[in-house]
Amino acid sequence: FTILIRNGSPAAIALGSVVVNAYAGEDRAPLETISSPGGSPFEGSLAPGAEATGVYLFTVAPDRRSDITLTVDPKAGEPASTFRGAAQG
Repeated sequence: FTILIRNGSPAAIALGSVVVNAYAGEDRAPLETISSPGGSPFEGSLAPGAEATGVYLFTVAPDRRSDITLTVDPKAGEPASTFRGAAQG
C-alpha cells in the first residue's frame, strides 16, 4: 500500500510515530507486515504544508484480498484513518 500524508497543521509531524496496520475479512484478521522487497515506511519529520509518501507491505492470501481494511494512525491520541476495499496485486 502506498500512503500519502499531507500536513495541514501549523506544526511538524513526527513520521516515525505513524502506525499502519492491515486486516483481512469481516473478522479483521491481522495481516503480517513485511519490509521487502520495496517497503519504505514513513520516517523523519513532516513540515507544515508538506507531504510524504510511505510504502507498507503485508502478506495476504489471494483468496482474502477482496476485503482488506487498512488503518493509518498518525499519532497516539489522534483519530486513525480507516480504508476498506479490495486489494490489487
